[in-house]
Amino acid sequence: MASSSKTPAYTGFGPQLRSDQVVDVRTHADGVTYKRIKLADPPNLPLVLESNSRPKKKPQVDQTKLRQTQTAKLTAEFEEQMAYLSRKILTVNEADPAMGQPCPCGRKELKDIVDNGAVIQVEKQAVCEVQCHNCTLYPASCKLCFAEAHRTNPFHWAEVWDHQAGFFRRHNLTALGYPLELGHMGTVCKNRLASVPFVVTAETGVQRLDISFCGEVIQGEDSLGNRLAQLLNVRLFPCTFKDIESAITFNALKQFQIHHLESKVAAMDYCGSLRRLTDNAFTASVPDMYENFLRCSHWWGVLTTRIRSGQEHGIDKLLVHRPMGNTVLYCPSCPEPDFNMDPKIPIQLPPELRHLKQQRSTLDGNFHCTMSTKNSDPKSYSLYKGSGFFPSDAVLKEQLAKAPATVEKSTCNYLKAVNNQDKKKFKNMEITGIVNVQCSHVFVQASVDLQFGERYANVDLALAIAIRQKLSECHRGEVTFSFVDDKDDNDDIDDDAVAADGIDRVMSYDAACQYSVNIVERFKKNENLRDLVPIVKKLRWAVPALHIQGHQEDCMYKFATSYMMATGHFHGETAEHYWPELNQIGTQVTQMNGGRRQDVITLNHNDWNFKKMAKSFALLLAQLRKADVAFEKHHTNFLGLSATHASRIIRENWLGRSRKPDLKNRKYVKSVYRHAQTKVPTQLAIYENMLADESAIPNGFAPRNKVAAFLNEGILIQVEQLKLEKLVAQKSTHFTQALQKEVETLQDTIQNSIAEWRKLQKSLTPAVEPRLNQLAARPIHKEVLGLPSDFSAEDRLALNLSAFEKEEGDLREGAVEDALMSVKLVVQNLVALRDRKRKHDSGVYKNTISQKQINDTERRRDLHIARYNVAAKALIRLGRAREEEFPVLTVADTALKSRSLRRQLGDSALTDGAVWGQGAISVGLRSVGVATAPTSKISGEGSLRPAGSAVKPRVSGSRTKKPHRKEGWLWTFKVGKMDQEELCRWMDEGDTIQWFRAEAEMERWREQVEILLADWRTTIRSFAMYRETWTRLAEMQNLEDIGHIAYAKQKADMFSKRESEGRLLLPAHQTLGPKYGAIVEDDLDLVDFVMQRRSRHQEMLDAVLEAAKKEEANKQMAETEADEEESSEEDDQEHAWATDDDDDGDGDGDENPEFAQYTVAT
Repeated sequence: MASSSKTPAYTGFGPQLRSDQVVDVRTHADGVTYKRIKLADPPNLPLVLESNSRPKKKPQVDQTKLRQTQTAKLTAEFEEQMAYLSRKILTVNEADPAMGQPCPCGRKELKDIVDNGAVIQVEKQAVCEVQCHNCTLYPASCKLCFAEAHRTNPFHWAEVWDHQAGFFRRHNLTALGYPLELGHMGTVCKNRLASVPFVVTAETGVQRLDISFCGEVIQGEDSLGNRLAQLLNVRLFPCTFKDIESAITFNALKQFQIHHLESKVAAMDYCGSLRRLTDNAFTASVPDMYENFLRCSHWWGVLTTRIRSGQEHGIDKLLVHRPMGNTVLYCPSCPEPDFNMDPKIPIQLPPELRHLKQQRSTLDGNFHCTMSTKNSDPKSYSLYKGSGFFPSDAVLKEQLAKAPATVEKSTCNYLKAVNNQDKKKFKNMEITGIVNVQCSHVFVQASVDLQFGERYANVDLALAIAIRQKLSECHRGEVTFSFVDDKDDNDDIDDDAVAADGIDRVMSYDAACQYSVNIVERFKKNENLRDLVPIVKKLRWAVPALHIQGHQEDCMYKFATSYMMATGHFHGETAEHYWPELNQIGTQVTQMNGGRRQDVITLNHNDWNFKKMAKSFALLLAQLRKADVAFEKHHTNFLGLSATHASRIIRENWLGRSRKPDLKNRKYVKSVYRHAQTKVPTQLAIYENMLADESAIPNGFAPRNKVAAFLNEGILIQVEQLKLEKLVAQKSTHFTQALQKEVETLQDTIQNSIAEWRKLQKSLTPAVEPRLNQLAARPIHKEVLGLPSDFSAEDRLALNLSAFEKEEGDLREGAVEDALMSVKLVVQNLVALRDRKRKHDSGVYKNTISQKQINDTERRRDLHIARYNVAAKALIRLGRAREEEFPVLTVADTALKSRSLRRQLGDSALTDGAVWGQGAISVGLRSVGVATAPTSKISGEGSLRPAGSAVKPRVSGSRTKKPHRKEGWLWTFKVGKMDQEELCRWMDEGDTIQWFRAEAEMERWREQVEILLADWRTTIRSFAMYRETWTRLAEMQNLEDIGHIAYAKQKADMFSKRESEGRLLLPAHQTLGPKYGAIVEDDLDLVDFVMQRRSRHQEMLDAVLEAAKKEEANKQMAETEADEEESSEEDDQEHAWATDDDDDGDGDGDENPEFAQYTVAT
């Protein structure tokens, strides 16, 4: 280290030194400064006096003082108490110190003793020898005390102490000599009949015991002489109704039902647990009650459903608009005529407000709740007989018999893929699944069994059941609709018209693009469905948001609710929410007969609906909070875009353009949300064409569409790997728990995708697997998939991959175009964000938010750049292109000047970058308007000097301009077969599409807020109507039916509490209450409330456009002044050039006469 003569300042540590005491100062690599000093008695070691930069030492962490989680803390405490807990459990469960002590009752009892080989009875003091572990506070007692104490708990086990063996033996009351007495609440009947052996299944286990029935004869169905009545009076459900020999306690049936519904416990498992509770060591000796329990639990479920639905109270007399015998629990938030609809909302609403009275439903099939083909009871039927979610067997058979045998041709590739799924999984299946209709609040409305796939006949029936649920019985088939012309059914109907009841109906189905085409014709031809044609005609069809990604692109603009007015944020994927819950009973119902299977599914449907109803307001509140935040976010974004494009919005009348898709061209759907048909061959378009081609690949092993699906999926997996790679890199520099979780989730997703993809790879390219096994293990985001482009030409030939080269090449070309378009759109957005930040965002908060948006956008840009480079590299490897045709894309190549900031002085003399004109980087055959370096020595647009006229460069610093950043070659890279003019139009159209999509997103979230407000009011009205209905039902019952009256009052009280929750919860919310709390008032006009809110939003947009008008006028004025100033400056510059370059002294400014003449002419 070089020495330094400079003495550091005194820091206050140790004695201060004089300059003559310092001998040497050295700074070590660790940043610490050492001084050697002169002292009277100098020490042997250097003294550290000062540190210019004290090194930061890592603190020593005491592992014992690290913060423990609550679980770890409690586990440590448990370990400390483990020995004590074990000792107490054994003491309490296995013994009792009171055993053998005199019983507190003081009774005398006869005891058998052996005297000289003879057994004699001797009267002795009763001792404690029985304990009850089913009771919590039961003291040890004698047998008689136990029997008397358990007259009301006859199914508790008696733990009898064996004095000789020294442990408890389990007995029931009968084993102690006391039968179960019926008829007099545990007391002995004077006329009791001889006890009979019985098997009772209780929640404590299975018991063999004797039952003594009451012998008194009293007339009537509830007479004490009626054995069925005697059993039911003590809450025992008989397993048969003649010659009764077994029964099950109500509590056991209720517990099983709750366990089954909540944790999907099967009847066999529950019975097995009860047998083990009886005797865990010798379970085989316990009676097997499975068959009896199976039947009784089935009957119990039907009975409780009928009671809960009000059918046993005569609810049909009050709710006459519902189907007779209805046992379906309806959604309280969906509109129901004559029940919960807001009378202040008019029947006919404006088209943009029809979501305020709308039924949104989903259709979806499930193939887990099947039924195997096996020997079963041919007479088995559902005990609901069509009054539940399922139609009766007769109705379903009639519907299937009338269905046409021909299959409608699929035009969408998604449906082709669905129809071509593996049918072997339906082997030996009589029923292959069910199709459900559910509302947007995920309440099940209807179910129909499927036979070998989702046939339209089954789906039609499910849809019909769901629609009819809310059509009045007295008007069914006679409902009139304002849009129906009785004279001509073929007349066009206004797209914005709704039914006479005012309800707008939106149906989401993953096959809606094909299913909805001929639905009206199918309903017309079926006499059982013909009455629903007026409603079916006006159904608005949608495809779920996730499923539509696999459809043809046209489907997006015809069936995506994102671009459908008055649908809110109804994405349709809620159809999938219930399936994971229901799938848990799939293995159970597949082995049941038809009737019980439907009834078990019905029980689960209603329980799911009940739990959703119990959380109605909590779920609506969470959704409203989310929708409110999302709307504010998207509304702000929309206003910002409107300010950016205000001049075009006004000039091109964007506000006046129709948002509906133009369906005139059947091959291409036009939409304001979609680019016009271009010459860009995207990966999706190429993939769709390949899927439509089922011909075999030359020298290949499979049809073209199967190979296309295989290769396309592989390319998509590579994109996911790129995403993961970017996230891993980001995590290494900015670690957060959320980012870690995102990385782990994406890793699992990619792992599963690769595992499934490998299966297909093994069948299509079997020779690749051994080669891949030779590679060293890599992280999942760097794992080599083994696509043809991953190998050299020689290897592809050896591995039989040559047949797939063309298909991958076609897909890669589309991927290149996709990536480039994505990069351009993201970079344009990035430039706009930077401009907005520079111009509008001031202060730490706004700058932080803006910078986060910019960082996120930059990460998306980098991902799309990586996508392009991977696809381009693959094309080069496949021999489809040369390296100069697809240069490596970098961030620098995406440079783009601002299109939103005002025009700067001197812009007319500057180029946008080398690639826009002369001096461009050559990009091979795909470049547009790009030439090599020009002959002129001065490059740049607007240069007036002819070729070959050399001019001395200026050396004066005062006139030298700073170099401007040039735009990258990306902006002239040829997209498909576009020329430069087409490219500019395409980019302008991208701005238009961005604005319309932002508007649509904002509108959907605004509608979602309004929908939730309407749902909130509807839910309150539903609970109020249920409260009133059950109150009236209690008044309608016979006075002797005290159970009916009490149950009805209990239900009325439950709905009263739910109604109160809705009226109090929203107004009390801290942020939503001030905004929307008023909507709980009955006298509020919701339409007026919504229109006032929308008018405020419109005023904000008008203000933005008006401000933009003024800013545009000022900008044009400023540009005019700038142009004039720039023109004057350029004249001065030309004059300066002429003066400075006059080397021949003739005063003409140039030594070349020809150039002098040219300059003068110019």
